[in-house]
Amino acid sequence: MGRGESCLIVGFTNSGKPVHVVCGLNENSLVIITVYIPGPPKFKNPYERG
Repeated sequence: MGRGESCLIVGFTNSGKPVHVVCGLNENSLVIITVYIPGPPKFKNPYERG
């Protein structure tokens, strides 16, 4: 069973390290699915896949 629609949000820590947050909706609540630090080879930079 899939998790349904989700959204990838890019943010940065206070020290400037990129962070990706994948979230979705469950009825009327925002659900955090996963949080990770993007890096090669999957990501060229915080905004582009490799």
